[in-house]
Parts: sequence; C-alpha cells; structure tokens
Amino acid sequence: MKKVFIVEHIYEKDNQEEIKFIGVFSSIELAKDATKFLSDKRGFRDYPLQCFKIDEIKLDNFEWKDGFTSWEEAMK
Repeated sequence: MKKVFIVEHIYEKDNQEEIKFIGVFSSIELAKDATKFLSDKRGFRDYPLQCFKIDEIKLDNFEWKDGFTSWEEAMK
C-alpha cells in the first residue's frame, strides 16, 4: 500500500494549540529535509525541533471509521 508523510509544526501558545500544516511528502527523507530546511526560519527557530511532527499516512485508507463528539459534548 502506498503511503505519504504529513509534516506539521505544532506548539502551544497562550494555552492554545497552534498547528502549521507544512506539506505532504512521498518519503520520510523528504519530510525530514523539510523540517531541517524550516528549522532556522523565522518563527520556527523560536521553538524546539520536537514541534515538527511527521505522520505516516496510507493512501486510499480512511482512518476515522466511527462517529465523533463535538467539543461542546465532550466538555459536559
């Protein structure tokens, strides 16, 4: 099964999670190259490298197979 690698930059600011979608890559090596390229750029350099997240995703396969609860329902 074909897979891709999603790169995001995730950190917390003012008690709120901030997520920057970086891109989708065909290999783990290209995904890591993207994080290295961005790590010294404005904004990104102010946070630890651990803020870059790489997730492996299988193509033609959906991950969410159940329903969901809204934030309002979950907080009750």
